[in-house]
Amino acid sequence: MGTLSLAAYGQLGVAPSQTGAFLEELRERHGYEQKDVLGEDRAALEAGRPTIRPYLLRPFSSDAMRLDEDNPFGTGHYQVGREYLNPWNEGLSAPVRTPCGIEGLEAGFVFEPMGTLSRFSDQYRGSAVAWLDVSARYAVTPGQWLTLDASFGLNDYSYLALLPGSTLAYDLIFGPVAITVYDRVTTRWAKFDESWGNWQNDVGAAVTWQVNPDWALTLNYNEASRETRDRVTRSLNGVAHFTASEVWRGGIEAGYAWTEYESPAFNQGHQRRIGAFAERAFPAQAALLKVSVGFQNFEFERGTLIFVGFPPFAYFSTGEPPDLSAPYFNAIFSQKLGPSISHELEVGYESTLNSTVNYITAAYANYGLTAGFWRGTRLTVSGFVENVDRSGGVFVRDAYETGGDLYLTQTLCAKLTAGFNFHYAVGGTGRIPRGDSTINYDDPIYGVTFDYALGEGRSFKMGCTFIGCDPLALTAGLRIPF
Repeated sequence: MGTLSLAAYGQLGVAPSQTGAFLEELRERHGYEQKDVLGEDRAALEAGRPTIRPYLLRPFSSDAMRLDEDNPFGTGHYQVGREYLNPWNEGLSAPVRTPCGIEGLEAGFVFEPMGTLSRFSDQYRGSAVAWLDVSARYAVTPGQWLTLDASFGLNDYSYLALLPGSTLAYDLIFGPVAITVYDRVTTRWAKFDESWGNWQNDVGAAVTWQVNPDWALTLNYNEASRETRDRVTRSLNGVAHFTASEVWRGGIEAGYAWTEYESPAFNQGHQRRIGAFAERAFPAQAALLKVSVGFQNFEFERGTLIFVGFPPFAYFSTGEPPDLSAPYFNAIFSQKLGPSISHELEVGYESTLNSTVNYITAAYANYGLTAGFWRGTRLTVSGFVENVDRSGGVFVRDAYETGGDLYLTQTLCAKLTAGFNFHYAVGGTGRIPRGDSTINYDDPIYGVTFDYALGEGRSFKMGCTFIGCDPLALTAGLRIPF
């Protein structure tokens, strides 16, 4: 393995862009798909963006409203290139699998203890956390193998976390047919002896059939459940690929999902989509363009209800329309401009499920550029914009958010690297304030980091983050592969 994959989000929101990306990942898992044109620059691009795991005080992630329902963690705006069945780990080196003394078993581990002094309610408090990254593969037969890729966290309150993408999977290959059975579990910090907090579980099975060199079919059944919503979404999605030439590919994609809630406050329903996609590779320019277009249809049993907590203690309708019929669109352009410079643009328009209202419809765009410069300098710049329309009723407020990120690293000597990161975002109507009310999140968030290599893959890291002119946190930690 080269770098840890970067997990996309679950299936609870039934977002066409996320579902399509997952189906492509399943084909690539068995060598049917072309590789990422950005190559090693993908990890550098992701390392320069805010992520859900606050490793050494990276900037806080601005949430993508269209993906609010897809994961119990914050949902960032940058999704292209992130995989589904591997843990998100900020583009860091993955555990290297080595033989473990048992025939057919290879495994690697990375241990990361760290301590943080952080500001909360105008006071500072210390905390400690340890992460264990695991990558293991057991070959049952030459065509069957069991894999575990996970990232576990344990803090000083004895709370456990599992990063998105932590997955146990079983793969089988029978000639032109490949089967993957998977269980993907994610949870926020939760105690061992209590409810598992904001956990989400995605269990499913996928089949890819390479009919002939030009045609291939992929079908995936997924059952996604989430504790905080008492919701289960069952989905069946498929795609038919056609390779017209070395540079042209296309196909048809379709899906059906049905959503059930335990609480009458939430609205059960059915979601359907059908569309087509086309890909054009530009080998001379090391570029790839993919465009997907289609149609979505959501049908709900009624409008969303709200609970009134005083007599007569009843649920009342929010007055929003129950159904949706609308197009969706997504376009991605990726290009490697040189040996150490790459960029990527994504634009889209799609609707996803939501628990505050029946659904939200979002228009979005994001762009990223990473470039290596003279004498160990690398600059990564990214930006995003998102505009969301809610389905109506008493929650008719629409919202928008736009912002950007900058990450600059410089190799100071053979073992020491310094970094500077900057994040700023502004939003409009309908955004929910984040975190501690004593912190002004309208101020820019920035920080500095230092990484000292100790040899044999081990390193010591420390960093400090600021909001506006106020220090927010100081962190130090080790990274120990074994």
